[in-house]
Amino acid sequence: MEQSQITYSEKISELRLDFDHPQNNDVSFIFVEGKSDVKLYRKFFDLSCCKVEWIPGGKIKLEKCISDLLEIKGSIIGIRDADFLHLKDDNYTKKNIFLTDCHDVEMMMLNDEEVLNSVLSEYLDNKPPENFLENKLTLIKKLSYLKYLNSIDLISIKFTKEDSNKSVSLDKLFDFKNNKFDFEGYLLRLSISKSEFRNIKNKIEEGEVESFDLLQLTNGHDLSRLLDLYFRDFGENIKNGDSEKALRLSY
Repeated sequence: MEQSQITYSEKISELRLDFDHPQNNDVSFIFVEGKSDVKLYRKFFDLSCCKVEWIPGGKIKLEKCISDLLEIKGSIIGIRDADFLHLKDDNYTKKNIFLTDCHDVEMMMLNDEEVLNSVLSEYLDNKPPENFLENKLTLIKKLSYLKYLNSIDLISIKFTKEDSNKSVSLDKLFDFKNNKFDFEGYLLRLSISKSEFRNIKNKIEEGEVESFDLLQLTNGHDLSRLLDLYFRDFGENIKNGDSEKALRLSY
């Protein structure tokens, strides 16, 4: 069975068998919540004595996995995206689980000046504008705040298409020349009613006066997707996800 098709229960059964194998007695296990996370984090561990494994089901299943498997093996840790936890409450106490310093690992990579400059120099002919990261974080602040409102249950919307489970597209919503983002156009792409549309617009306007750490507020996947579109706007033949791949290679 392909790893992309494996279920959480199947993965747990597989890990229990791995734990029982004599050659894994002295092996530590590092569990992460995404398949692409494996590609990144395994660069930072000694793979002769560590295994980096993806746990299907996202952060909730990752936390459950650590909690359950700690009963039979002590040398395991989990690494998960902080998401909005640093904005809500820094007192995260899940045993043997580490949070990213920023909103997620993509945001951590983007916040590394050397890494970001490396990626920008790969795709841009000219020197990027001053305060490039801050500028782009501000450009999608409304989108980031919208997702924050959703996380604290002040609104309830889905950011994926029901037929494909893919994220609602950001294509053709950016005017990079004039540094504008068609946020209302994005809202129209979501499956929401007219009353929800008005309610969201009001809450976003109220939230714009609040001061947030944009490194904690912004989803790195959204910012990486913005970079894909930004580079494409400069004529680069770049596919969705290429920016994230370039970040992993540079980090």
